[in-house]
Amino acid sequence: MATKKKVERVKLLKSASAEPSYPWVGQRILIADDVSISVDVMRNMLTSFGFVVDIAYDGSAALAKLMASPLP
Repeated sequence: MATKKKVERVKLLKSASAEPSYPWVGQRILIADDVSISVDVMRNMLTSFGFVVDIAYDGSAALAKLMASPLP
């Protein structure tokens, strides 16, 4: 009986610690910023939510990446 309760508790803990599922997981996002620290912070935050991150360090590079990317 104690073993069954322990197994149920472990299952409950595992399900509670499972990564949440966000509707935007796998979506691409472009960061355009010339400050590398800001880029690192944004990249880490966005990838932790499941975004696929592309980076441009200036406006012309951002426009070039945008124009070269396929439409959804």
